[in-house]
Amino acid sequence: MNKVSLDEQLKNAAAYLSALDPATRIVISAHIHPDGDAYGTALGLCLGLRSQGLNAYCVGFSSLRPEYAFLHGMEYVLPVDALKDDDFLIVVDCNTPKRLPDELKEIFPNIGVSLCIDHHMGYTEGFAKQTVINEDAAASSELVYQLLATMPKTRFDSAIAEALWTGIVTDTGRFAYSNTSPLTLEIGAKLLAEGVRSEYINEQVYGSQPLKRLKLQQRLISSINVEAQGKIAIGFLTSEDFAAEDCVGSDSENFVDIVRSIRDVEIAAFLRHPEPSAPVNLSLRTKAPYDAAAICAKFGGGGHIHAAGASVAGATIDEVAAKLRQIIASL
Repeated sequence: MNKVSLDEQLKNAAAYLSALDPATRIVISAHIHPDGDAYGTALGLCLGLRSQGLNAYCVGFSSLRPEYAFLHGMEYVLPVDALKDDDFLIVVDCNTPKRLPDELKEIFPNIGVSLCIDHHMGYTEGFAKQTVINEDAAASSELVYQLLATMPKTRFDSAIAEALWTGIVTDTGRFAYSNTSPLTLEIGAKLLAEGVRSEYINEQVYGSQPLKRLKLQQRLISSINVEAQGKIAIGFLTSEDFAAEDCVGSDSENFVDIVRSIRDVEIAAFLRHPEPSAPVNLSLRTKAPYDAAAICAKFGGGGHIHAAGASVAGATIDEVAAKLRQIIASL
């Protein structure tokens, strides 16, 4: 896509939104299997636009995972079948139709994406009429904060701030990952000033989980294979594992970090197959010089240089693992 400075993208997007008729319905969606940044970005933007008197809603998730249940704005979530062709569709934390929720993939071409806000690599050319895309941003929530701050009518409050804070802290590993920049910390400080309950949010997202999730982690740990003189680690969970612990796919969110935490591992992979009819999901974390996004692109996925993923339909965990080993061996 054309290289336009972030400042110019933000100004253009702010003008684009500000020029909308207040009666225009703005609908915000994120990627399939939303995570903390997807939830935080979508809800934070929705609440931020509504603070300006704009008619904003979200679509693509009907409920929040338990650890994110504290977030505000769920009263503005619409069912997918409520979408209309004249809605102004914004897609956040997702830059390709392949990553849209399944129920949106069939109907989004009729509506068209008016604005895409994202920080991932691999933008699909023509996906949106306008973009705010910066691969150097720590999280899409960081970009949404900058966009809302560019719009003078925005009235920040604790609900908006907590949504965006959640997106940033989950995508930066609580400000520990290398994507954390001075700007990230500056934005975090501004969000804290709006009344973010940082200790409470940390407890909800990271400090409290059901016993069944711990048992699922135990199954993952038992599955891990360390290979290539300790440089590669691959762990997996089958549909039988999920069923045995009465868990669903979202119960294994961020489990790749367990594999990644093994000392000296440079490529960490987590493969999960939550249901027999579902695709195999690959989550990958790498250290230099390995490019996680380039590896996942071989499976039709993408992401960041050191954190990426893919969804592989019509394959088994063993088949995906075998292909992954072949790709890594060729690097």
